[in-house]
Amino acid sequence: MTSPRLIFTLFLLITVFVFPAGADMLAGTSTANVDGMEVRLKIEIDTESDTVKVTMSGPKNKWFGVGFLNDPIPHNGNYVLVASGATTFSVEERQLTGTSIDEGGNLLTPTIAVDSIDMSGVNTEIMLTRDQTIGEAGYYDFPGTAQTINLFWAIGASLEYGFHDYSTLVEDEGAEELVIIQSQISLEPVNVPNPAWVISVSAVLLGLFGSLISLRS
Repeated sequence: MTSPRLIFTLFLLITVFVFPAGADMLAGTSTANVDGMEVRLKIEIDTESDTVKVTMSGPKNKWFGVGFLNDPIPHNGNYVLVASGATTFSVEERQLTGTSIDEGGNLLTPTIAVDSIDMSGVNTEIMLTRDQTIGEAGYYDFPGTAQTINLFWAIGASLEYGFHDYSTLVEDEGAEELVIIQSQISLEPVNVPNPAWVISVSAVLLGLFGSLISLRS
């Protein structure tokens, strides 16, 4: 006859290997005030599925963009997400190049999926998904460990991608050109609990285990 110890061991194996703990993720939020206009970025990285969810928001009557600083000079090859369009509002991926912040940069082959664009509020909010790692020149590969990412923001003069709104820029000390507003986002570990069905099945298994023990008593 099956012993309670064996039944308990089987239950533990099922719980641990069939229904593992929730996935570990990295997440962070950054908010900046650019000349009275709020810009916001939220990043959620699922390192198990190699997926990144990005939520970015900015003024609804101007284009806006956020860049990820691999190089301390914003226009020196860094990856940016630009939200723009007077007729069709969309998000583009670009690699900034050139010697001026007014250079539009190279348009990259899309790797993002735009999940939603909400322009009903004071700001435009965009939710998009992308692979964590692209592994190609021009793109930013999101980290797999907790760390701080250096960002830079730009806001345009209109909805069409083009000139910056120069009222949002500050002059770099000792330099002749203008620099874009910079900020940071800190990515911290977040444990995501298992879905409800996993918890329910585990509870049923625990109940069965208890019933078997009672029958042997």
